[in-house]
Amino acid sequence: MPINSLTMSDPIATINLSLEQSLANLDHGYEMLLSIAEDMIEDLPILVEEIRKAIDGKDSESAVLMSFTIKGLASNFQVQSLMNLAAKMESEYSILSDLEKARLARQIAIESERTIFALRQEFGISE
Repeated sequence: MPINSLTMSDPIATINLSLEQSLANLDHGYEMLLSIAEDMIEDLPILVEEIRKAIDGKDSESAVLMSFTIKGLASNFQVQSLMNLAAKMESEYSILSDLEKARLARQIAIESERTIFALRQEFGISE
């Protein structure tokens, strides 16, 4: 999907948070999941910016590490779209052109924003 066709018009419809599965994976229940959501909301924008900086600075190690971290965060809620984009950046970084890296980073940023919006909605977390 071209980046310009991705919009924030209905972000929650595009993010499938698997809270039941996430709760089943945690012994500490909802409060722990809320804490993870709050951390994710805080960390995703920072990680996205670090990927952009790494791409601009030709720092493949950092870009791959930040992508791996985003993939792990997204897996807490089974956000497949974000997991898949981050996994692609992580596994294909060395073969992507600079333009493809930038486009993929933009897609990760968009999906991160959608995920943050969905988490805020689901957990009632204000900005």
